[in-house]
Amino acid sequence: MIRGSIYETLGDFQSALLEFQEALLYDSTAGIYQAVAENYLRLHKIGSALRMLKKAAQLDPDNTDVLRLLADIYQRQGRLDRSEIVLRRLAVLEPDDPDVIQNLLAVLITRGKAKDAANLVVRLLREERIDLDTALRIAEMLMRSGATEEASGLLEKFMQENPDEEGPYLLMTDLYLQTGDTSRATTFLEKTLAEHPDFEQARNQLHDLYVMEKDWGAALRLVRERVKRDSNDVEAWLQMGRLMVQQGDTTGAEALFKKLEQRFPKETQVYVSLAAVYLARKDTSAAIEILRTGWRNNPQNQELRDRVRDLLVKAGRLDEAIELVRKWAAEDTSNLAMALELGDLYMARGDSNKAAEIYSQILHSNPDDWRPYFALGRLLYLRAEYDSARTLLRKAADRQKRFPGTWIMLGLSYLRQDSLEQARGVLEQAVQIFPQDPQINFLLGSLLNQLNRSEEALPYLQKAAETDPENIDALLGLAAAYDNLHQYDRCDSLYKLILKVRPENPTALNNYAYSLAQRGIRLLDALEMVDKALKAQPENGAFLDTKGWVLFKLGRYQEALEYIQKALKTRANSAEVYEHLGDVYEKLGNLTEARKAWEKAYDMDSSRSYLLERIGQR
Repeated sequence: MIRGSIYETLGDFQSALLEFQEALLYDSTAGIYQAVAENYLRLHKIGSALRMLKKAAQLDPDNTDVLRLLADIYQRQGRLDRSEIVLRRLAVLEPDDPDVIQNLLAVLITRGKAKDAANLVVRLLREERIDLDTALRIAEMLMRSGATEEASGLLEKFMQENPDEEGPYLLMTDLYLQTGDTSRATTFLEKTLAEHPDFEQARNQLHDLYVMEKDWGAALRLVRERVKRDSNDVEAWLQMGRLMVQQGDTTGAEALFKKLEQRFPKETQVYVSLAAVYLARKDTSAAIEILRTGWRNNPQNQELRDRVRDLLVKAGRLDEAIELVRKWAAEDTSNLAMALELGDLYMARGDSNKAAEIYSQILHSNPDDWRPYFALGRLLYLRAEYDSARTLLRKAADRQKRFPGTWIMLGLSYLRQDSLEQARGVLEQAVQIFPQDPQINFLLGSLLNQLNRSEEALPYLQKAAETDPENIDALLGLAAAYDNLHQYDRCDSLYKLILKVRPENPTALNNYAYSLAQRGIRLLDALEMVDKALKAQPENGAFLDTKGWVLFKLGRYQEALEYIQKALKTRANSAEVYEHLGDVYEKLGNLTEARKAWEKAYDMDSSRSYLLERIGQR
């Protein structure tokens, strides 16, 4: 036994188990069986542990440690009936153990024995074996399990016996809200506050309900009562002003906040709230000025300072914003983030040369920091200087691998130059680091789709759609992959879903129309959809090509030629459009022009080897 205990201490549970099993050769007490069981549990051998514990319980039926382990194993196995029996025995042996009591109540509730649980709570509370907080937790468990009648009965009893305790009233309100009875919850809180005006949490809950119901007048009455009780309660005054704004009384709110400005000149939220009034009136200049005033009164207040800058940028007053940030950066030359922000503002103003100068200075002073490499790499990417951008972005990634923006821009820099395999390498590396990132998954899935590897693309596009379900581009990419794989039921379902949410989305309209045209079905619907897409983007070459292809499928070849020729004005590098052009010329009997178009398509994309037969025949 001693040697087994030593092995246990060292974490060698297999050796401990062997020692305890050998001890059983010489003696068979409950303690040895318990020791064997505990080590089986540590080795995840639940069945063997259970057998040992049953033997221990037979030898010593009042051994509470053994019973606790038995109850735990039964719960793990989902055998709640057995767990309940053991816990009831434990509750007799350890009547004051809160863990045993709460576990028993939890098992009763899970087993649907809500009445038993409620009766037990009442008895335990009466016998002072649990406190009111514990009883309230059990009532909440009953409520969450759907036993609202039992929970309500308990709470009513608690309120009768503890009328000055706020907890039961709050939980009763939650119960009404859980059942969707907002009106009853509101009425109950109003009655509660009439009887207990000192219940602050109930007052706050009632205020939130009034706001949720947009009953601004009732919410205001509550806040005014709070102000009467404590005229120095700044938050209550601010809340009153915000409610006045919600009512549309911006004049009254402005007057109130100005008075507060005089009384509380150091209070940040007074200035923020007054600025919000001016912004509600579309008066950005006045909002900026009041925030400036607050900042002058509180020179160290970074929140007010940053809000001034943000509003200047939003108002397009970039020169003023630049001057502010330039000053701050000069005051604190060690603040790298501030210096980078100055460069960003020059970029926003369109002065990329000045931004590049600032980023380069930061990089020279901070060669080990990834941020200036990224900032300068991003600038060069936006200038379409992709090779130089990649050099800097790779250095940024070497210094900080955990920033997804760097990898996304690296991948895009290759995509912009049609270097698809290099882009694929970058994005596959990125997805290993950021497996949940929707943008990286989307880009990699779209790229694989483009490489005609739609089977491989599917999991990435599915992940992008799952992690960012509002990303229409991800859904469109997934629909295209299903289309390529001829999984038309899934493809059509996705297009219908997208168009239900965004009925005017031109890309969805175009892509669905093209899919239908390829299949030669619902061509009039396809024509209607692509016409809607072209109404939104009349010069879009892809949309023009789709319309031409739909017309081709309808047998309207002369009209099809017109649209496909228009498409070539913006898509002169598209093998697909040239292939369509050849097909149209063939139908119009112009075989010479058809062959020229097919030859051009094949020169651009040698994977279209099936065109060689057409070219050779004509």
